Amino acid sequence: MYIGQDGDSITDRFANRGFLASNALPIKKGEHYAQLSLIGPNVQLVPFDQFEIGIMSSWFTAPLILSLKYNIRLSRRSNIGLNLYGGTGHWVIPDQNAGLANIV
Repeated sequence: MYIGQDGDSITDRFANRGFLASNALPIKKGEHYAQLSLIGPNVQLVPFDQFEIGIMSSWFTAPLILSLKYNIRLSRRSNIGLNLYGGTGHWVIPDQNAGLANIV
């Protein structure tokens, strides 16, 4: 959960992702972004306010992970994020699939 100082939206697109997971900071429609890190690429598309669809992977494209995130504004200074991750081992372990849901 994120508790802001003044309740305003964070406009920095890259502040919406952590090292391995997302957070509850709000994001607006059209604020798409991509990140490159030592782990690999991460692309996030924002088709609607407070909803993200993303894909992330390692530099070897294994695993390949789809992420869905929805942010809910609880109050003027508080937000909560609902995340769903699903992935596959891709070419390294083709029969390996997994999923994870979390709340931030």
